[in-house]
Amino acid sequence: MYLEYWKLKRKPFSNTPDPSFYYHSRQHEEALAKLYYVISENDGAGLLTGMYGCGKTMVAKMLLSQIAGMSIPVVCNVMPEMSSVDLLRTVARAMGYSAPATRAELITDALTEAIENAIISHSTRGRQTVLFVDEAHLITNPNTWEALRWILNLHNNESLLFTLIISGHPELERQVNEIPQLAQRIAVRCMLGPFDQMDTASYIRKRLSVAGSERDIFRDDAISVVYQLSGGVPRKINTICSSALALGATTQREKIDAGTVLEAVKKFAIV
Repeated sequence: MYLEYWKLKRKPFSNTPDPSFYYHSRQHEEALAKLYYVISENDGAGLLTGMYGCGKTMVAKMLLSQIAGMSIPVVCNVMPEMSSVDLLRTVARAMGYSAPATRAELITDALTEAIENAIISHSTRGRQTVLFVDEAHLITNPNTWEALRWILNLHNNESLLFTLIISGHPELERQVNEIPQLAQRIAVRCMLGPFDQMDTASYIRKRLSVAGSERDIFRDDAISVVYQLSGGVPRKINTICSSALALGATTQREKIDAGTVLEAVKKFAIV
């Protein structure tokens, strides 16, 4: 355990999406602003794409905290080969409907009616329903996309009753574009990519500061190597830096330098 050696209060580079470690990069702030806009303006749907490990889940968590007072969030994590019935069941259960567990008993009409009633009930209480569909690039069944489009079409005489946020890997944008009826409903599109070297340095220092560090533990040459090896991907940055801190504590280094990073990467077979 390296926390005591480096005088840290908590692990600075855990890969769990803890909002207290959120780094306000320009691209993440822009994505947050766009997605908040589509929800607050009740403007249909938003699309969030990005490489694996670039912070989509963190952005979603931050967005959830921002809309807590005005909306009812419903989170659906897509599984491989998810059918339309599986999707509707997941959404219905997240809204409090006790959908039967036995597949033979699942009736699409009953599920859609339950979802529609829940959304209307939220609306009459002045609360907007926001559905977050994560890992949506895993959707391969056209009927599953059609189920999402059906939910998105729910409206009263004045406005939409529902906002859809779809999140996934970069190929998701192509998948959505192949469904014109859905693509036309996407009001905002956000793409998260790797950090540049400046953001990588600021990201590392921010996380160390939040963890309780009162000094620069990583030398500039170490940060340069972390950036080169990670390609600026936050999740890779976390893994490399955590390993470097562990090795540095074990070998009682005063600071983490480039050599320590390279040694840690080799020792722990990270890249």
